[in-house]
Amino acid sequence: MSTEAKEIHVREKTKLVLDHLEKAEIEKAQQIILKNKEILRYNFGLINFIPLIPRIRFSRKIPKNNDALKMVIDSGFLIFTEEDNVDELLFFAAAKCDIDKLKYCIDNILEKNPEGINQVREGDTSLMFLIKYGNIPDEKYPECMKTLVDAGVDVNRNDYFSHNPITFLVGLYSRYINRTIKDDLVIRNLQKCIEILLDTRTIDITSLKLKNSDTSVKDSLKALQFKGVEYYETKSEDENEKDILFKFLINNDEKSFVKSKHVSKFLDADDGNNTLLQLCCEKNLKEAAKFLIQKGVDVCKTTERNPKTPLELAARRNHPEIFEDLLSTNKYIIDEPLFLIFLRSRPKHIKAKYFDEILKYKNIDVNLKSNNGNTPLHYAIIFSSTEAIQVLLQRGASLIVENDSKKCPLDYISSEDLENYFNRCIIPDTYNDINNGKYEVALNYRNLIDMNETCISSELTIVEKICNSSKLCGLLNHPLISSFINIKWKLAEPTYKYLFIFHVMFYIVSILSFINLNLLNYLALPLAFVYGGRIWLTFNWNNKLSEIVDIFVSTIIFVSFFVPSNILKYQLGILATIFMAFSFHLYWRFNPNFPQFHAVLINIFTHLLSYLFYILSLIVFFGAAFHIFYLIWQEDHTNYSNNFLNDMKSMSPFFYLLCVFAVFVGVMFIMTIINSITYLQLNSENLKNSFQVLGYKNTLIFLRNVEILHKTKGKGLIKNPFIFDEVVAKDQDENTTVADVNKKKQKKAKKVKNRFLVNFYVNTNKFSFEKLFSINLTDVTITKIKRALNR
Repeated sequence: MSTEAKEIHVREKTKLVLDHLEKAEIEKAQQIILKNKEILRYNFGLINFIPLIPRIRFSRKIPKNNDALKMVIDSGFLIFTEEDNVDELLFFAAAKCDIDKLKYCIDNILEKNPEGINQVREGDTSLMFLIKYGNIPDEKYPECMKTLVDAGVDVNRNDYFSHNPITFLVGLYSRYINRTIKDDLVIRNLQKCIEILLDTRTIDITSLKLKNSDTSVKDSLKALQFKGVEYYETKSEDENEKDILFKFLINNDEKSFVKSKHVSKFLDADDGNNTLLQLCCEKNLKEAAKFLIQKGVDVCKTTERNPKTPLELAARRNHPEIFEDLLSTNKYIIDEPLFLIFLRSRPKHIKAKYFDEILKYKNIDVNLKSNNGNTPLHYAIIFSSTEAIQVLLQRGASLIVENDSKKCPLDYISSEDLENYFNRCIIPDTYNDINNGKYEVALNYRNLIDMNETCISSELTIVEKICNSSKLCGLLNHPLISSFINIKWKLAEPTYKYLFIFHVMFYIVSILSFINLNLLNYLALPLAFVYGGRIWLTFNWNNKLSEIVDIFVSTIIFVSFFVPSNILKYQLGILATIFMAFSFHLYWRFNPNFPQFHAVLINIFTHLLSYLFYILSLIVFFGAAFHIFYLIWQEDHTNYSNNFLNDMKSMSPFFYLLCVFAVFVGVMFIMTIINSITYLQLNSENLKNSFQVLGYKNTLIFLRNVEILHKTKGKGLIKNPFIFDEVVAKDQDENTTVADVNKKKQKKAKKVKNRFLVNFYVNTNKFSFEKLFSINLTDVTITKIKRALNR
């Protein structure tokens, strides 16, 4: 079970224990504790950052909380006795007042690590743990106190809330002495314990004050009629240097801590519960934390009792300044477990702003995945963290990696966020004026390339996804995308020309063969097989319409060879010519230089069809009405003689329909042209952009065909259409040393990092990239780049 899953499990079981205790179901609660030992071992900050034992001790919801507390102490004693865990058993043996087990633990700890006697649990030393949670009426209570003091437990050590053992005991004694019904045993035990502490002669009772009071301990003891109080006014003996540092932090004395000469020696020290840095994060000691970070403290170190990193603690306790100082060290590696902690705690203990900072952190693995397959970029987009989106994209986060729902960041990202990133990918020249012929921009195509560790699978995958997205397709007009398509087209243009010449020659020969049927008998099968071979080489389902039309052409030519009737061959020839003209038009649309003309034709054709539909409806209606009128007139007026009527009688309804059709067709063409011109004038800018988008969409279909043709079926027959090298060279040599390998790895990493950055001289329309020396961008694309630079 992972650490995060363990914490969730323990938290749920702890809540269940508290629910049973609130219902006075002590036995049920004890069964859960005994079956889930981690509740007592891993109990720091589980419920509202308050551990289980103090929550029970001071809870007003739990009836008979003394009985509940005794059950938890007994359970802990039993668990850690079985495990022979003396570090944990020390606290529970003290609270249970088991003098034999207490001495056993002390002897073991002093033998292995004498400093471990002052370890703390949730901020309490074993002495403070006894005072807070021990069974005061027990006769062995004072003896346990004496044993701990004699073992060297610090009697001046405050807990994390600045409670001192002597002040806590005096406060308890005052409450019990003022009760109406007094418990003499409790009062005697508390009195003996106070005397035991005072006998150490290390407590300055004059400077110590009771909680929420200006009364000193000395005055309180005098009021409580303790004799010879003045005798105990002595200064502390020399203390352990590490303990002094923790006391400074516990007492919020940051100035003394910073000035201490012992900090460098004990940077990564802990008190059994927290390291120095963890304690700073718990108590929001900003200056002390900053000082430790500057000194080079291990910012990732944790303890067994508190496995939360300082970064997580600062976020949970909402201490932004410490959190920022920790992140600024760049020593954290945000791996999957730590990322999931911030993700899962985001709506609960960790505020959204801290999760956003994690997303922007430079050492986060941009391609790590959560349990549902989401990457950091997925979450940055889902949570609308605009700044994090830009940072992750600039660091190379993939736009097309899919989660478990088969959704990639491109499916979620807004066009505004993606456009902002594309704008940042056009890096301006900071040395030359924009009108200077040497003005150079860097075009960063890094996030447009779909690449694994060894090769580029395709340079078009991401651009195609943008093209196929209704909300993102407008970005095809962005200068970064249009320049990318422009370069790809220039590399693939020779292939387009070869195929164009092939189509023209094929159409001419096919039409001539249909005109001369004798020639057709010899050429039909070769033509069909040649064209079929071209279809097989370049077939792509993304270009379904063109492929289907070309298959029809090839099929018609093939069938015509076996048709005996010349009339039928002529008819097939006419049909094949129509399909060839349609195929030629579809092939022509791939050229990005003609998107406007293609779009205009589609616009006019659409209007033409709509008008034709309405006009044919009118023709049918008026033709039918005239025919009915003609029949009625002929029947009722057979004897009526009139030249005009005779002429009308002699007119055929079919002839009338032809006249009406001719008139309406003429009107239809005039209306179509006028409407199209008007529409183009009113929407010229929008149409221009939509025409360009349509042109890029068509061009991408052809570019994908060329990539497929190069990578699979036609490798070696056509030029490489890839802008960048397809395969990353692997530096491998039998005689190379480890140092040489490391150098080559560094050089390779640098090359891969910058390999998608292309420098371009705007005013001279030249690339500095060797492979692109002979390639120029279109004037439209250059204008877009200049506009982007001006923005």
